[in-house]
Amino acid sequence: MDQRADGREAAELLEHAEAVGRRLRGGARWTALTVTGLGALMVCMVLVVGLAPGGAAVRTAAYVVAVFTLPAMNWYAYSRPVALRHHLAVHYVLTGVGVVLLTVTVTVGLTVFAGSVPWWSVGAALNGLPFLAAVLLNRVGLRRGTR
Repeated sequence: MDQRADGREAAELLEHAEAVGRRLRGGARWTALTVTGLGALMVCMVLVVGLAPGGAAVRTAAYVVAVFTLPAMNWYAYSRPVALRHHLAVHYVLTGVGVVLLTVTVTVGLTVFAGSVPWWSVGAALNGLPFLAAVLLNRVGLRRGTR
């Protein structure tokens, strides 16, 4: 009788663990989509800052949006009910890298490479890398955590 009860309990625990794994994987999909969207927004805003013909008002608005996409990535990571180990620390490091990339791209771009399509294209792509890295690290951590 004891073995049957232990077997049932073990089956229930296994079923619960599988349900938690499914929930984690489902939540990670939304995280990946959201962070990818923020990365795409960052790329677009950097291109607008450097190449938009609208003048200073358009560039300033695009720069403000770009600046706020970086903490938005952290806010989203922080607001998740379940986070992978070191998840927030990774996001903070990636945000720091993003701040440096955005600062260098915009400062050097506006003073030296104003209107240069190659500069702003490469700069925009580089500014999307922290978001891509966050998605990839989240996927790798998720695979390790739900094995």
